[in-house]
Amino acid sequence: NDFMYNYILKSWVKEENIILWWQSLWWALAINTAQNKNIYALIVQSSFYSMVDMAKLKFPFLPIDYLIKYKFESYKKLKNIKVKTVFMHSKTDEVINYNEWEKLFNAMIWEKYFLELFWNHNYWYMNNYEQYINTLKDFLKIKS
Repeated sequence: NDFMYNYILKSWVKEENIILWWQSLWWALAINTAQNKNIYALIVQSSFYSMVDMAKLKFPFLPIDYLIKYKFESYKKLKNIKVKTVFMHSKTDEVINYNEWEKLFNAMIWEKYFLELFWNHNYWYMNNYEQYINTLKDFLKIKS
């Protein structure tokens, strides 16, 4: 993540113009990049609080603490992200439990926004496209 971030900075974009936009598992990787950076904004779609917590919900019969090497404890890193962030999630998401996402949202202490999506994990845009685009335009201060 940092390799690509540094490449982009050296190549074409000023840091304060960067918007990091991630969905689902990729959020856990992106949070490392977003920490202590002076980026413009962060957009998080359908992500989770901790990989361990998610795995325990999905596979309660397995010894998750012993099986997962990389914990992806996103909530621990949020304190190092000091940019406005929009979170998007659906209560009907069949992959990322809404309560897991809600814990992540509540752990963010910086300026944050929420857009509720309607549908499932991968096809949310089918029912939300116009609302989605309008929310992002408002959040990012983009004029039509």
